[in-house]
Amino acid sequence: PLKNSAKNNPPIGNAGWGLANFFNEKGEPTSELKADYGIRYLRKNKTVVRDDVQVVNREGDTLTTEKLTWDEQSNQIFTDEFVKVKTPEEIIYAQGLKSNPSFTDYEFYNIEGTIQVED
Repeated sequence: PLKNSAKNNPPIGNAGWGLANFFNEKGEPTSELKADYGIRYLRKNKTVVRDDVQVVNREGDTLTTEKLTWDEQSNQIFTDEFVKVKTPEEIIYAQGLKSNPSFTDYEFYNIEGTIQVED
């Protein structure tokens, strides 16, 4: 589940999204989501965040994009927008991505470039 931990920000709403976390079945945080704007669509069971979106998993892999959707039914996060994913080994640039909310099992739609990171 996703929990919004921004102060003075209702979990359902829009402007001033702030910070939220995804948790596993044991209640342990698995990834952190930041964005400048977000809105939750109750009837569609979807949350859409945009503007300076960043997801960081427990391993430190970082996703940066401008728009991201969390589909609660399929328990997937996804975007068709340009993405940058930085891992300890590489930086990947792509058009679109889908992942589990923990951001540990992700798939790119169209990779545009990869840069190896040197130690």
